[in-house]
Amino acid sequence: MYLFSDLKRRLAEWYQKEYNNVPFIPSMQEYEVTMRQLYVAPKIVEKDNKNNSEVRIRTFTDFLMKDGCLCKNIFLVGEPGTGKYTFTQNLALQWGELQLQSVLAEKDTVSESDEEFQDKNTLQMIEFLFHVSLRDANGHCSYTNIIRDQLLVHLYNQSELDQADKLVQTILECPTSCILSDGLDEWSHTELGQCSCPSNMKGRTPVICQPHSAITITTSRPWRMTQCPPKESKVEKRLEIEGTSSVERLGEKVVNIMNNRSGKHDEFSAIEGYVQKKGVAHLLTIPILLLQIVCLFFDGKDVSNSHSKIYASIFDMLMGRPQDSIKNRRGVAPTFQLFADKLNIIRYWTYFTEVAKLAFTQLFPQQGHSSVVFNSNTCHLDDEVKRFALKHGILSEKQSKSFSCRSSNLTFIHKSFQEFLAAVHMGLHEDLFEIAVEPRYSFHASCSFNYYMSDLSHIFIFMCGININMAEKMSEIMNTHVKCVKCENEISRMFFICQEHEYTLTHLKEQGVMEADKNGFQNFRPTLYNITSYIQFKVMTYFTGYWK
Repeated sequence: MYLFSDLKRRLAEWYQKEYNNVPFIPSMQEYEVTMRQLYVAPKIVEKDNKNNSEVRIRTFTDFLMKDGCLCKNIFLVGEPGTGKYTFTQNLALQWGELQLQSVLAEKDTVSESDEEFQDKNTLQMIEFLFHVSLRDANGHCSYTNIIRDQLLVHLYNQSELDQADKLVQTILECPTSCILSDGLDEWSHTELGQCSCPSNMKGRTPVICQPHSAITITTSRPWRMTQCPPKESKVEKRLEIEGTSSVERLGEKVVNIMNNRSGKHDEFSAIEGYVQKKGVAHLLTIPILLLQIVCLFFDGKDVSNSHSKIYASIFDMLMGRPQDSIKNRRGVAPTFQLFADKLNIIRYWTYFTEVAKLAFTQLFPQQGHSSVVFNSNTCHLDDEVKRFALKHGILSEKQSKSFSCRSSNLTFIHKSFQEFLAAVHMGLHEDLFEIAVEPRYSFHASCSFNYYMSDLSHIFIFMCGININMAEKMSEIMNTHVKCVKCENEISRMFFICQEHEYTLTHLKEQGVMEADKNGFQNFRPTLYNITSYIQFKVMTYFTGYWK
């Protein structure tokens, strides 16, 4: 029994050490706060597509249980920046806090601030929790190997590892043990030779080789669940995470921290009202963007009603922070109207464009999957540019959690920042879309509409504010590659795009027209053919004169 309780204590202390302090803002790694100071529970829902309904998940009981029993396979799906990783960090941290308490002091009630996920008694039902990062799994397809590589090597001496391995294998036979794995979309099955995965499971998720009863909780972006879905029998509960559950509560926490650091007395309600007037309040539901927009406000920068202008302002703010020994590599002045008044971007234009090139090559590699996390040794970034991007908070660098591969990983502070920079690079090199991007989808003709659109939609919107000629070209090519079905209309004999996709593509191009208009491009004419006459009529009612 001592070995089990000792491992539980070591895991709990490790989570306290690793997750209790977090950067206040990812772009300012030196400023740390405790998780409790900043954390606000995310909005998590369970959707019933058949009945077009959804149920809010507000407690650990809702999250972990079904019909009175602990679920065995839970998938938490959400877009980048919606809080998947922070939620798993906080879950591991809270579990660790419970293990370090001799007696559960907190009752099963909600706190005074109405914070969600406060039913600690349910969380305490999990006796062992192993939190691992699949993006750092280095091709391992066995959870036991990943746990050894990311956790046990930090908790035990080398001479104790084999015994600890056997201990974990025994624990995973327990129905109240749990593997909490983050980043399925960043994991790939590259382990060869000694792989013991069942043939029908290869590449879907990591596996537990020996018989087990453990709970698995896995986070992923939606595209992975579409392109390489786990078997239906392995998904007992699929939940969706949609950002923060309370913009007001998160905003108040952020503003309080900023006030304490700056000596100001601002209120989040004033910031929220200002952003609402600009028509971009929806961006506040994404925690990372809320943080950056609040920083713009505190720095006295204007918050535009254009997505492209907001991101340009954020980069200009980041690049304006004073740093020692950074050379002024101005290079060629930007030709885009978007950056005409962005003095810091102009000042460091060469750095900016080289980081933009990195963003593009990682999103659209010549081979393999796109990546939001990449190895610092293989990304081919000039050392001086890398240092500039790290010092100004455009990139962040973390040591890999893998003990067997002691390298560091780079990532942009949010995928949407990477997409903005990739759009800048494409706007500067208009042939890249046809050379590097279009073939990616032509080759994968079977790729789903949702996968295609999730890859390109944000870049298209940004392009509408950066380079309008390139946006028109993207519009035409995107239409070409939308999978059509023969569904003859008795009157007009037209061919239609699948109806469920009509609204998505039309809505995207509506957004593009509005983004272009906000950036002074009044004559933007996106292509919109193969659309039913009803949808065309509805769109042209609002955008007469814009459409081909």
